[in-house]
Amino acid sequence: MKRKCSTVAIFGKFPPSTSSGTSSTPPIVFRRPCFFDSLMEETIENAHILFAQWDVLETPMFCDDASEARQYLQSVKDLQAVMQRLIKRDTNSELLLRPHNLMLTAITRLEKEFHRILSSNFGHSSNLEPSVSGEFSARYDDQESVTSVSGRSDLASSVADLKAIAECVIAAGYGKECIRLYKSVGESIIEEELNRVGLSEMKSSKKKKKMDREVLEKNLKSWLTVVQVAVRSIFCRERILSSRVFSCSPKIGKSCFSEITRSSVIRVFQFEENVGRHLKRAPPEKIYSTLDTYEAITDLWTELELAFSSDSTSVVQPHYDSALVQLRKASKTKAPGGGVYPLTKFVMNYLSFLSDYIEVLQDIVVDWPLNVKAPLPDWSLPASTGTSGLVYSAASTRLAWLILILLSKLDTKAELFKGDVALSYLFLANNLQCVVVKVRDSNLRYLLGEEWITNHELKVKHYAANYERIIGPPYSAHGCDFNGRSGQSVPELQCRF
Repeated sequence: MKRKCSTVAIFGKFPPSTSSGTSSTPPIVFRRPCFFDSLMEETIENAHILFAQWDVLETPMFCDDASEARQYLQSVKDLQAVMQRLIKRDTNSELLLRPHNLMLTAITRLEKEFHRILSSNFGHSSNLEPSVSGEFSARYDDQESVTSVSGRSDLASSVADLKAIAECVIAAGYGKECIRLYKSVGESIIEEELNRVGLSEMKSSKKKKKMDREVLEKNLKSWLTVVQVAVRSIFCRERILSSRVFSCSPKIGKSCFSEITRSSVIRVFQFEENVGRHLKRAPPEKIYSTLDTYEAITDLWTELELAFSSDSTSVVQPHYDSALVQLRKASKTKAPGGGVYPLTKFVMNYLSFLSDYIEVLQDIVVDWPLNVKAPLPDWSLPASTGTSGLVYSAASTRLAWLILILLSKLDTKAELFKGDVALSYLFLANNLQCVVVKVRDSNLRYLLGEEWITNHELKVKHYAANYERIIGPPYSAHGCDFNGRSGQSVPELQCRF
């Protein structure tokens, strides 16, 4: 009898079926690897090979041939795309471990390149740009990526390389590390440059309670050089560099610049605050150094505002204002013994010199109207004609105004003698006497006229009379005369007026 071959005998028993005829266990599904999975595996493997190759090499990646650097950056971007795709599938996937470790290797290498480029190309004085920031920034125009071999200039390509690395690292999620590195290197570079131009040499004298006059003069000149180079070159260069490297995020660029320059700005202006305190104890003839310094600082404020954003200037301004306050206080030194103030001599010597060129001066100002809100007081009006009969009204009026302004300043200066009214009158008498003598002994006499001289001599006598009235007899008991000298008798004092 022929035996029938049973399907069950060959393949075994079928699993029990339900009443609906379907299996109780799900069918086995064989999943084929898709194209994207194969592409991700290939990307990871290529990144592994490339990163391992550069991990053992000590040669710079960003050099004349930029193709390898460009390939490395692109591999980092591709690896980042793979990681993002894997995260979308499963954030806890073990498949993320390998690309994550590869990414850490790549970021470490890029940070090393970033540090090398930044410190080697922008840490030398030869790379400082001139004060005109437009020239500096123009050198980096149209450098939006790592440049090719042809037409590759040193600084422009370095900025482009830094920018490419920063964009790549920030996109990979490691922006904080990149910013921290940039700030650290940038601060050390700026400190190095400030020390190179002389700030470190002034640091030792800053701690001294007293400065010699020669040391004070030297420090003032050195500081003026330092602050001008710092504002017009070092800070300006750093502002442009930060904005270029982090052009992908202007907010990051401004933040980096502010953080990098903050300590240096404070250091620069704190020194001037200290020097201003020393200037208050300097002799009156040193006022010109104070005025030069004050003028230099005020001229720099516009450039400081251009270099620093509105947020950054809030850090700079308190120290800037403090330096100006100290210099203002230094300029308010009293003339010892109510003597002649150095500025009085300086202005009158200058005006006496100008009076020697009155005809030339008249030609210069003849078509230059003098716009003033109020006319000169009668007692300050100059003569209408010179000895030769020529009309000098335009030039002589200006000179009379300058002297009137000087006298007004002296009135303000006399207020410094608080608690000693007699000494304030002595100060006014001495300084006005100096003005009258300079007018009488120069060509100013012919421009301002005898009436002008007479009017001001009467004011000198008025100040002297007030001084004598307050101190009372004997005059020699006060110990100084109308020129601030001591030990003169009453007849000698009276003879002077």
